Amino acid sequence: MTSAFHDLYLKYKIMKKLLLVTNEYYHLVDIDDIIYCKSDNAYTEFYLRQQEKIRVSDSLKHFENKLQDYQFVRIHQSYLVNTSCITKIQKQEGLSVILENGRILPVSSRKKKSLMHLLKKNKQIQS
Repeated sequence: MTSAFHDLYLKYKIMKKLLLVTNEYYHLVDIDDIIYCKSDNAYTEFYLRQQEKIRVSDSLKHFENKLQDYQFVRIHQSYLVNTSCITKIQKQEGLSVILENGRILPVSSRKKKSLMHLLKKNKQIQS
C-alpha cells in the first residue's frame, strides 16, 4: 500500500469514528454501528449494534451537530436516529420508527417533515 493511499485510508477510517468519553474509557465507536442516541438530561445514551449502551456526559444537541453529515436525524426531543437503521415507519397512533434492533421510537409531529425529507433525499424511500 503506497504511503499516500495509506494516509487517505486512515483519514477516511478516522472520519467514520466518534470518540465517546466516559468516566472509565475513551470509546472509539464506528459511526455506522450507532443505531440511535437518547437524551437523558445532560447525558446522552448511545445504543450500538453490538447491544452495547454507552452513556456520556454531553447533550444530545452536541452529538446531533457532529452526526448530521452521517444520515442521523433528530426525530424527537429525546432521540437522534441513524436513518440506515430504520426498517419501518409506523403510521398508527402518531408516527413511529421501527429500528433494526426492534426498538420502536416516537417521531414528534414537528420532526416528521425533516425525517421524511432526509429519507427521500438519501433515496431510502421513493415518493
